[in-house]
Amino acid sequence: MVNRSLTDIISTYGMKHVQYLVYLAMLPLIVGAGPGEEQQAVRRLLGNLIEDAKIATTRNDGELVVIDLASLQVTMLGKYPGGGKFGKISRVWWAPAATHLCYSHEGKGYIFDMASVRKQRFLSSWKDVQSPTWWRDPDTEEDYLTFMDHNGKDWYKEGGASPGKTYLYDIRRKKVSELADFPCDGGLSVDGTHLADAYGGCLLVDLTANKYHVLNRGRQACNASLNPDGRYQLMHLFLPHDHFGIRDKYDRVLWQIKRPMGSGEWQTPRWSTHPDYCMATAKFGSEYKLVLVQISSQEMVVLHSVEGSFRAPHLHLQFEPNRSGSAGLTLTKAREIFEQTSRMEASQAKSIYEQLVAEFPLDVVGVRSQEKLNSADFAHELKADAILGKIREKIEKLKPPKEGLSIYNNPGFFNRNQASLVQLVGLCSQLNANFSKTKAAELARKLTASFQLPQVAYADANVELEVEATITAVSVVPRYEQIAPYTAVLTWIEYRVDRVQSGVLDAPKIMVVHWGMLDGKHTAAAGWKPGIRQRLKVDLFDAHPELERISRAQEAFEDLLLNEYWALEATPLE
Repeated sequence: MVNRSLTDIISTYGMKHVQYLVYLAMLPLIVGAGPGEEQQAVRRLLGNLIEDAKIATTRNDGELVVIDLASLQVTMLGKYPGGGKFGKISRVWWAPAATHLCYSHEGKGYIFDMASVRKQRFLSSWKDVQSPTWWRDPDTEEDYLTFMDHNGKDWYKEGGASPGKTYLYDIRRKKVSELADFPCDGGLSVDGTHLADAYGGCLLVDLTANKYHVLNRGRQACNASLNPDGRYQLMHLFLPHDHFGIRDKYDRVLWQIKRPMGSGEWQTPRWSTHPDYCMATAKFGSEYKLVLVQISSQEMVVLHSVEGSFRAPHLHLQFEPNRSGSAGLTLTKAREIFEQTSRMEASQAKSIYEQLVAEFPLDVVGVRSQEKLNSADFAHELKADAILGKIREKIEKLKPPKEGLSIYNNPGFFNRNQASLVQLVGLCSQLNANFSKTKAAELARKLTASFQLPQVAYADANVELEVEATITAVSVVPRYEQIAPYTAVLTWIEYRVDRVQSGVLDAPKIMVVHWGMLDGKHTAAAGWKPGIRQRLKVDLFDAHPELERISRAQEAFEDLLLNEYWALEATPLE
């Protein structure tokens, strides 16, 4: 296994990105059936990095554990139960060379010495020490910790009052200095110039310029961690929790990955100490299992055999970070990447052109990039790319049939995906009619060929039904405290169809999606139980793309092949 920095990985995104976007659900997934097979899968993914690979994480109710990846052996280091939502044991961070760990619990900061297997509290006189992260000064090789003096449901608001601050703790001298006027727990960049945070939106703080870069503006995110190789790039979780990704200082999403098949959601993604690997947890049943991910290949290993439910794993791998303090591309690398843009899709090339213009405005690579951005042909490709993006979104939503192939003329497949398939036909027709010679059109034809879409869809993209039905099963709606800062949840409810009043329905059961929470408060649907009879007015759930980014409570129904509808009205009967 060749170690590569993320700059090298980004330089190959022209090919990798196309493979990724062909169909996210088809990404390589390695799931071991037992400890032996999982160990082999981990070894294949890590190569010679396996020898010193270890995970620090928390398990179940506050158990601090370390897992040796070569053997999958779990070592318990201590228990930190309770503490409430913001007093529980924080994300655990490795020190360089894995000699120590740092973390907090109930507002107290700790350093754990792996050699003596003992913990020591630091800054015991402070009232609140939250979420420490480890940082080594690239010039002096001395160790420091960053920490916050406040933890809560806080979003950064420009010009607004700050709930707390971020500090730097000099471990050897036992001195504290202020870093930023906002609590950040995503870590300090290798060169010590940038802090990261994500709770609600994303935040990258440039300490040298005292500038707060608000990224992913207006969209919710959480669990920030910074690139360990010196680039100012954040890994964070997106809403809904079906994917996480990497975002740069220019607010461009460089990379994303979907949750493993069969899982309910991603949680707590984190960059490892190596820029080509990360870890997260994925929900299987009632437990969150550890998942190892290689960023460049997007291959993953789910550690089903490691017992317990886990949170916020931090993977330590041998890697020497770029300590030059420069997070930009070299001119040679910039020119190499520019040449590769001819093989990329326009939306990806646009991000690269913008970066090259920003970093090399006077060089020919920056001038040529600006020419590309200003050209009519490139604008045409970008318009086509926007349609291709919508096509991919529809394909990601397609659900498999109970029987037969996933093709348009299979009733079992069509009925489960009517809205998406009809919309797909329209988008493909639009692309072929107006942008037939673009890269986007060529890719769209390849993407949709297997579904055998017709040139024209004679069915409607939405249908309405009115039925009398009885609730047979419900999904559990979480409490606001469990999902904050998110304030809305969709809940899936299974019904037995007693009578069709209007419309056409040939199925004994249907799945109807309702609001389960609005504005942080449970709706009536959150309390419904099996046996309740209702008169329902519904239409196709897939006809409502505005609901795609809403948190969902549907774990109990992940594997059921029922047609899904959206509740327009629900009136009690009897």
